[in-house]
Amino acid sequence: MRQLRSCGHRLCGECLTALIESGHERSHCCPFDRLRMFEDAKEELEQMEEFERTMDALSESAWMVILPRSPYEAP
Repeated sequence: MRQLRSCGHRLCGECLTALIESGHERSHCCPFDRLRMFEDAKEELEQMEEFERTMDALSESAWMVILPRSPYEAP
């Protein structure tokens, strides 16, 4: 799910991508309240996807650090 900065509504990533790539005259507007989502929809989508990839990578490496050592592991 992605939250729109302009209005706070949430859309699934696939739906948001389909809306932006549709080329419809209102593809830059929230489908719920028609507020303008962003100036450049494709650029915003790319930034959101890059942010998600970064967060995924950080999450994967962070949980490995957070897990406590097993008492059975050699020091």
